[in-house]
Amino acid sequence: MHKSLIIFLICGLCYAKTTSLVKKAFKTDYCTLFPEGTWSSPNLWRDCCIDHDLQYWMGGLKEDEKKADQQLRECVASKNKPIIASLMFYAVKFGKILPFIIKTEKDISFHWGWGRSPTERVYQRRTKKALIELENISKTLKSSSKQFYIQPATLPSMSLR
Repeated sequence: MHKSLIIFLICGLCYAKTTSLVKKAFKTDYCTLFPEGTWSSPNLWRDCCIDHDLQYWMGGLKEDEKKADQQLRECVASKNKPIIASLMFYAVKFGKILPFIIKTEKDISFHWGWGRSPTERVYQRRTKKALIELENISKTLKSSSKQFYIQPATLPSMSLR
């Protein structure tokens, strides 16, 4: 009994190590339910929201989630908008405690790890490869003015360690 349990666990870890956890294509609506800038600069902090959406799409550890929220706040504050930054930060926090999931598009809800399948949405470490790919995707998205949509075939894999 114990041997079969150990073999099951080892096989499960091997499978998790080689299987990509990101299943859905990345999409962003920029600053979900929030303006992307001011009247005079309508896209002032849009890049901050793209990074935040990308982090939420990828998922990771609980610490990564906290860091992503803090980076959003710091990014918007760096645009000389500390009050807006705090409003956004607390709006994200408030959105996490709602008894329902906000969906801004059919089948897309922006919660931690939303790019993975529902059965794989657990907090887990990002691999170095995933972090490099995340940075590359972020650079590509920021240099484009188009709506963003990346096919799952180009997505980084994440694994358990």
